[in-house]
Amino acid sequence: DEFSWFNQAQHWHPYCLKPEVREYFLETFTEETLPRNCLFGDGSIIPDEIIKHIMDIYQQHEVSFPWQKGDVMVLD
Repeated sequence: DEFSWFNQAQHWHPYCLKPEVREYFLETFTEETLPRNCLFGDGSIIPDEIIKHIMDIYQQHEVSFPWQKGDVMVLD
C-alpha cells in the first residue's frame, strides 16, 4: 500500500488568500495558529512554493468556455 494525500489546499493555504488578507492574518496570528491553513499530515507547514506549483498545474489543466443561455453541464 502507498499513502497518498488529497485536499483542497488551494482553498485553505494562506498563500491563496488575497495579499492584504494574508498580510493581516500573518501579522495577527503565528503560522501555527492561523484560522485558515493547510498543513502536511505530520503537521508541518507546506511551503508557499509547493502551493504555487500546485496552483500552476491546476491553471495549466483548466478548461473554461463562455457560458451561453441554455447551456447545461452534465457531470458523471
